[in-house]
Amino acid sequence: MKNKSTKSHATTTAALRLAALRRVRTELGLNQTAFAAAVGMSKDAVVSWECGRNRISDRSAWRLTARLGRNLVDGTAAPVNVAEMVASRVRAFERDLRQQLGL
Repeated sequence: MKNKSTKSHATTTAALRLAALRRVRTELGLNQTAFAAAVGMSKDAVVSWECGRNRISDRSAWRLTARLGRNLVDGTAAPVNVAEMVASRVRAFERDLRQQLGL
């Protein structure tokens, strides 16, 4: 069971991602259908995120970040170098794995 802190963080992340998604879509001047086509997602996914029916998953946030070059993972919508962002995640994963294995 998740504790309150974890739920609060998940809720905050979800709200930041949604706001970032809307901000980027609006800045691009695209409606939901055109935006979905541009990022290779379904219109239903975009609509369900924007109406609050579903949260933007980590996987979808990474896909959107890679396709837009804007950070939807942390919800800032700041321009990012996707290669650097992925490399950073790989290094963190390797570090955590080494700790778990006692290396």
